[in-house]
Amino acid sequence: EIAIINNGTLTIVDYEDVTETSAGDTSSIKAANGTVIENNGTLILGQTGSNNANSPLITGKTAITENGYTKNSGSVVSTETGAIQTVNRIKASQSRYAAGEETGNGEKVVLSTEPEMTASSKLPTWVKTNVKVTAVADTIPVLNLYSEDKITTANYTIEYYYDGNKDESKTETIEGVIGDTVTTYEEKNITGYKLDEVKNIPLTISDDETKNVIKVYYVIDDGNTKSISYTVEYYKDGEKVEEDTQTERKTVQILQPDTLEVVKADINTTNKYTGYKFSSLELQDEVISELPSVVNNGDVIKVYYVKDSFDYTVEYYYNGNKDESKTETKQALYESVIRETDIQDKNITGYKLDKIDTVPLTISEDATKNVIKVYYVIDDGNTKSISYTVEYYKDGEKVVGDTQTER
Repeated sequence: EIAIINNGTLTIVDYEDVTETSAGDTSSIKAANGTVIENNGTLILGQTGSNNANSPLITGKTAITENGYTKNSGSVVSTETGAIQTVNRIKASQSRYAAGEETGNGEKVVLSTEPEMTASSKLPTWVKTNVKVTAVADTIPVLNLYSEDKITTANYTIEYYYDGNKDESKTETIEGVIGDTVTTYEEKNITGYKLDEVKNIPLTISDDETKNVIKVYYVIDDGNTKSISYTVEYYKDGEKVEEDTQTERKTVQILQPDTLEVVKADINTTNKYTGYKFSSLELQDEVISELPSVVNNGDVIKVYYVKDSFDYTVEYYYNGNKDESKTETKQALYESVIRETDIQDKNITGYKLDKIDTVPLTISEDATKNVIKVYYVIDDGNTKSISYTVEYYKDGEKVVGDTQTER
């Protein structure tokens, strides 16, 4: 089995027991289990040391070995040259354990990318000695393998739920060391939600990955709101009536759509103004045939009124008596003015105009008040001559001289 894949620059130092009391201890990486290192990059083996027969078996590119030191019998096989390279063994030049860790005997191999090697304990990339191990050197800055450490890893998962629905795109799968405790998670709240609960935290990482699941629950935050509105504007003969503008506002949860139900009962499309009649509707400057049921936030509804026409009557009176046959009923726009010059003269022989009541007349919405009365009276100055004649006759003969005419 391949234990290590090196794609970068990798330095291996094979340490003896740090107490130097058991120099014959064997390294935890051995050639006995097959190819231990596959070298695709730059591999540096050993820096100083003494003989040890248990050096790693390496395939791939030629390894670089430090010269001038005691050689051991470990094999380095190069696929480039087919030659067997020798490997150096060195004694420990630093503590087996980092500061704060327990001390003890045993062999270890420190693997580090250039330029510096660092001692640390229990990195999750490794598993127990002589079990399959794979590592890519150019992605891992420092690797330590201990023959006595039982280091194993397992994945744990963090799932995120929004109003009970899992968002798969936010799920995280993270590698951790079995036995370690996870106490934190990445906050992934979104607008309109708030944290409800987090299940299975703190989590102790188990070798059973089905149990290594942290669930983060968010619920809708009813306190996170926004204000939405629509406006109703009224127009009389094309002129906006500013004081009659209505704005309907509503506070909703921020995730709710930017739409509102129209309160139709609050919009007058019948008799908003005395003397005016409803003309038309517009929504966002587009003509509509009826009030909408739903509008978008910020929409404007425009209600147009125009002056209505109302009946007015002209009555004609002769010596105080109304002549129904001459009565006229006409129509005129609200608030228009009917003047005397607008009245048809219907005088008759022997009469003269006396007066015209209620002129000028301003047309109102009440037709019973829109009445003009024209009065004629007898014209004494408009005369004619009338007469009768008396004739006398004697024995059937008219006596001309005796004829009388009474005027």
